[in-house]
Amino acid sequence: MNTLHTLPNIIDYQTLKGALVSYKSKRDKISHLIKTGEIVRIKKGLYVLNESYRRGNISLEHLSNLLYGPSYVSLEYALSYYGLIPEKVVTLTAVTTGRSREFKTPLGVFTYRNIALAPFSSGMEIIEFQPEIRFMMASPEKALADFIQSQKGVPSQSIQQYEQYLFENIRLDSGLLSSLSVRELKAFSEVYKSQKLSQLCKIIKRMQHQGV
Repeated sequence: MNTLHTLPNIIDYQTLKGALVSYKSKRDKISHLIKTGEIVRIKKGLYVLNESYRRGNISLEHLSNLLYGPSYVSLEYALSYYGLIPEKVVTLTAVTTGRSREFKTPLGVFTYRNIALAPFSSGMEIIEFQPEIRFMMASPEKALADFIQSQKGVPSQSIQQYEQYLFENIRLDSGLLSSLSVRELKAFSEVYKSQKLSQLCKIIKRMQHQGV
């Protein structure tokens, strides 16, 4: 079907339906395209093209934004994206003001963690993947704030234990951690009303003074 070559890699139902204007039963044609593998169903009303029809790579981050919203990429995936942690994170993690969800799709697993509207509304950046393809992701500071706030058992009462948690448990890169903006993290700690994040600011500030 030559029409598919003209479509974006990620397609919603209305866009796909509009491309099938010459077909009497568009729903039957869409079902046929799914059956033949020419398009891949991600969820009801959202599809991606088969690799043979795609122009360039699919942005999984952009797909994450479209799959469930409002949301933006954050937590472990964003920390890995920025190089703050060494591990490659396979599951795409995001935050949302909706309820927490997980989607297992042919392109991977997407998880969404609920946070309140106030912290959700700050710290996101728009990143360009390709011309006209952009996605929303937490800044490095916000990704770390979202992650720390989501974790239970962070030993924030003891600076020594907190540092051990950061560098041994999470395996944060000390150089990149010390380059983060304490001012931004402090703002996020106030929005979250978080003692854990306040202590994190003190640790980073001390590292910066020591020239780490």
